[in-house]
Amino acid sequence: MNRLGHRSGAVAGALAVASATGMRPASAAVLVGAAYVTSTLPDIDQTKPWRMLDKVVPDEWFGGPLAHRGLTHWWGIPAVAYATTLSLTGYALDAAHGLILGYAAHIALDAVWGRPGVPVGPWWWHAG
Repeated sequence: MNRLGHRSGAVAGALAVASATGMRPASAAVLVGAAYVTSTLPDIDQTKPWRMLDKVVPDEWFGGPLAHRGLTHWWGIPAVAYATTLSLTGYALDAAHGLILGYAAHIALDAVWGRPGVPVGPWWWHAG
C-alpha cells in the first residue's frame, strides 16, 4: 500500500467515526486532520535514519524489531496510546484520537493488503 492509500484510508476512517458518533464539525475537522498527519507514521521504519539504526543495532538477536513491519506496525502502540488519552477532553481528546486513528488505520490497511501482514506480537507472528 502506498502513501496516498494510507492517507485516504485514515481520512475515510476518521470521517466514518465522526459521522457514526455525531461529532460536531469542528471536532470532526480536528479528528480528520490529526488522522491524516499520522497515517504514514508506521512506515518510519523505511526511512534512511531508521535503516542506518537497524544496521548498527544487533536487533536480529531479538528477532528483528527494527525491520520493516516490525515494532512500528504492532497494534499495541495505538492501544497503549489510547489508554493514555482517557483523561483528555475537548479538542485535545479529538486530536489525540485522530493521531491514534491515523496510526491504527495504517496498521489495519497493512494487515489487509500488506505482506507479510502485521505483527500480532510486538514484532513477530505476522498475520494478515
